[in-house]
Amino acid sequence: MITYQNKLDALVPNVIVPGAKYYVDSTNGDNNNVGSKLSPVKSTKEALDRCIANAGDYIYLMPGFSEAITTAGGLDIDKAGVTIVGLGRGTKMPIYSWGAADATMVIDENNVRFENVNFQANFADVAVGIDVGAVD
Repeated sequence: MITYQNKLDALVPNVIVPGAKYYVDSTNGDNNNVGSKLSPVKSTKEALDRCIANAGDYIYLMPGFSEAITTAGGLDIDKAGVTIVGLGRGTKMPIYSWGAADATMVIDENNVRFENVNFQANFADVAVGIDVGAVD
């Protein structure tokens, strides 16, 4: 039987990734934190700012994470080679939501990957949503 020191270890066992790991918790995080499992940052942007392009960095979105995108370019995924992984299932699956017609997530770097994240348009006429300018 596997035992864990805390509930977070059960969600994210010690998986080896090529780069750094950063954790984001929109409820309990603080952008002055170090970005670890027990001291997460609050926003995706803060985690991205700490990533190094093409280093194989991972950003983990904690269960219940929610981030609203309300402006054009409201979230700019500006680091190549980053993987963003949502932790949690069902109602705890991380969510990015669009709240205005011109709200966009911009992906302008190559080799960006999302896993287990819910994308929701919470506005009737979102024009673009995700603007992918990268080649790969």
